[in-house]
Amino acid sequence: AAAAGLAEVVDGGVDAAIDRHRRDATAMRAVWARLGLRSIPVQPEAAADTLSNLWLPDGLDDSVRARIAAQGAVVAGGLLPELRGRSIRVGHMGWITGAPVTLRRVAAAVVHGLVDGGMAGDPEAALDAFDQAWLRG
Repeated sequence: AAAAGLAEVVDGGVDAAIDRHRRDATAMRAVWARLGLRSIPVQPEAAADTLSNLWLPDGLDDSVRARIAAQGAVVAGGLLPELRGRSIRVGHMGWITGAPVTLRRVAAAVVHGLVDGGMAGDPEAALDAFDQAWLRG
């Protein structure tokens, strides 16, 4: 996997890879913002463009990851002890980079899994935010 990822960067150029990750992150962040999800870290400039690290809304815990998986995406739980059971990590890197249809499916799985778990929110509005952000580039 590392060799394939490196080949992709070498073949397409570092700047293009950075731009793809930035565009993907912008679209995913639009979804999270529309749902009112809070990001970890709170300063946008400190957030990675390859991963969304999100606080779970009140009333949800790590069990929501199974609901997200049932929708077709695998997300990780919080890595640090103080984040475990209170946050999820959504990757948007590797082969999914620059693939809006696939990336949108991941966003949809997360959105529907969270809403199925009891979070208030409008899945269609959240996914519309993805579409609009992606089109803006």
